[in-house]
Amino acid sequence: MRGAIELAQRNNWPNVQFEGDCWNIIQKIREKKLDDSKVRPILEDALQLLAAVDNWDISHTKREGNCVAHLMAHEAKTNKDCNLLLSDDVLAAIQADLSFD
Repeated sequence: MRGAIELAQRNNWPNVQFEGDCWNIIQKIREKKLDDSKVRPILEDALQLLAAVDNWDISHTKREGNCVAHLMAHEAKTNKDCNLLLSDDVLAAIQADLSFD
């Protein structure tokens, strides 16, 4: 998620729709709800970054609905010879997300 938010910031995209497959985190970000759970640092980071994005929304998608992104990330992580035709910004966002797997 962090990589996607940073990508939106760098490109100054005015309207951004984010999706994620972790319902708990998505709900807390939508509600801007901080608690004392283990995910609080993730929420604080996401909300701080989102403050710089003009108009955003975030929604939950089932992992099955996110399967293309998941398969691409898994392939890139496990196969060093994998070549994906992506812009540098998109590739950096995927690599950043892989560091959390």
